[in-house]
Amino acid sequence: MHGFVSRDGIPPADFLAIARNEVSRYGATIVAASVDTIERGVDGSFTVSLSTGSELSARAVLVATGLTDELPQIDGVRDRWGTLVHPCPYCHGYEVLGHTIVVIGRPVREMSLKQAGLLRRFSDHVTFVTNGISLTPPERHRLESFGITVVDGQVSHLIGEAGSLGGVALADGTAIDCDAVFIAPS
Repeated sequence: MHGFVSRDGIPPADFLAIARNEVSRYGATIVAASVDTIERGVDGSFTVSLSTGSELSARAVLVATGLTDELPQIDGVRDRWGTLVHPCPYCHGYEVLGHTIVVIGRPVREMSLKQAGLLRRFSDHVTFVTNGISLTPPERHRLESFGITVVDGQVSHLIGEAGSLGGVALADGTAIDCDAVFIAPS
């Protein structure tokens, strides 16, 4: 976990244990169950029916569904996720300060373009691989005016042994050297 004030670098499981301990001290009870239904009473309170068959009453309900990263089907991404392949410039930008970075375009084009622009603040060596995104002339001009190299091409795989990263390989055989890869979440 990175970019979380006072907990930078902590393993996520350790963070979860600390958080559960802290909320327990405030009287919270942690229940491992799924919610079947939530009904609002005439007085504004809520009745929450759980998969365990029990019910809870509450004055307020906070819905937190979690997040699942949908990774592209590019060989080498999954085994480097969170170490050499990152989703967030805010969370991982500092760790790649001054490194050579490749941003791989994703169907969430606005986020991919934003990532490239944000990462330029951390490195003078940022390459944006379109990977199926057709850039408009203003988008291409904007990236290039930021000093970002734009490469039109489809990514085939990441280069290097597991635990290392030598670069990004394109379907046409081109290889782009890099130290880190960023991929927008989808």
